[in-house]
Amino acid sequence: MKFALRLIGVAGFCLFTDAHANDAHFGPGSMIDLSLQSAESSLRYRYEKDSEGEVSWNGIQNLIKFDFAIQFFDSKVSLDIGVANGRNFTGAWDPILDASRDRESTLFVRRLSLTARPNEAIELKVGSFDPVYGNGSQHSSLDEDGYIVGYRGSITLEQTGFVITGGFLGDLDRPDVIGRLHRLNELNYLQVQINQAIAAFLKASLEYQQFDGTPYGRLALVLDLTKLTHFMDSIAVEGLSQLRDPSGANVVTVQLRKRLQRFVAGQDMDISLIAVRKNPNFGRETQYPLYGRLEDGHSIRLRLRFPSIYQTRSGVRFNVGFDFQEAFSAIDVSRLDVLVGIRY
Repeated sequence: MKFALRLIGVAGFCLFTDAHANDAHFGPGSMIDLSLQSAESSLRYRYEKDSEGEVSWNGIQNLIKFDFAIQFFDSKVSLDIGVANGRNFTGAWDPILDASRDRESTLFVRRLSLTARPNEAIELKVGSFDPVYGNGSQHSSLDEDGYIVGYRGSITLEQTGFVITGGFLGDLDRPDVIGRLHRLNELNYLQVQINQAIAAFLKASLEYQQFDGTPYGRLALVLDLTKLTHFMDSIAVEGLSQLRDPSGANVVTVQLRKRLQRFVAGQDMDISLIAVRKNPNFGRETQYPLYGRLEDGHSIRLRLRFPSIYQTRSGVRFNVGFDFQEAFSAIDVSRLDVLVGIRY
């Protein structure tokens, strides 16, 4: 009942905020604006079996996320606020219909940062913020629900982008930002990233990371196939490796994507097929908080999304999705997710 009220509240809030987006000023002539950047409220049914055939998950989870920005001086400075549920770094989903788990769902301010944009090319950030992937994705890096406390500078040119992030990566079971801001004077994580459009059909990202003294290298390549074939839209290849590690501790991901136009009842469907190989030695010593769904060994994931079953004039979209994942490792896992939600 509580979640149903929250779901209705999120939908109404999204509609109201978009309808009055230009009215969110702090007084006439004010240089301060409050805007809703994005909002999401979703339900996910998960069914999961282990290699013994035992059901390890059979329940419903919920996700609620809001991203706000308080903007100053014609958006040259902003205070960015990210609110979501989820009790750890790699999970923003809370169980609500599962007798074997704690069903309490709590919202936390997971991200809070001050951003300065002196011009269109430069952005400077301090506080608690999300990971960045360049032309890659979370499948070869930190979980997208996660957070870093520290400092970030980025320069974006026409074909090239540079990002440097330094700060503290940790407090994995402390999602509330207030309990983590004291980490601003600590440094255990460094990321240096270069993003490049090599050609009209090829983009790449190359980066160096260091976490708790362990160096990592990451490469992502995205090949746009839309002008070459109708069978597939793109292929993305990503790899993350512990440098100077003789055991071959790495993660390799291949992702195939296709959007089927007007597939069902005039609605588009996005299809992703993701194959992952994770070396069991990866992150064993440093506890690198990799994307939460990756199992040791080989796994394959089929993802189907109807991103906009219905869309209002204000930009609120109702979506449906299906995920199936099969992991082939020492502990095999089969997982099915069915998702419904609203996004703004």
